[in-house]
Amino acid sequence: MSSSPDGKDPPRGPEHRRGSSLDVSVAEAEARHQRERLALYRARVHSGKLTSLGRLRELERNAARADAWARRVRER
Repeated sequence: MSSSPDGKDPPRGPEHRRGSSLDVSVAEAEARHQRERLALYRARVHSGKLTSLGRLRELERNAARADAWARRVRER
C-alpha cells in the first residue's frame, strides 16, 4: 500500500531533496570521506601491511561513486 494519493511513495534520502545546499554539503562530505578512506588504505598498502586487492578495489569504486554523486548534485 502506498503512502501518497497518486500511488507513488514520496522520494526519500539525500539524493531526492533537489536543489538543496544540504544535498551538496552531504554529497561533498561523503566524497571527501570516501577519498580519505581510500588514501588511508593506499598508505597501508605502501607500508607493507597486510592488505587485500579486493578491498582496495572496493574502496576505489566507493570513492568514484561518491565523486560522481557529488558532481551530479552540484550540477542540478
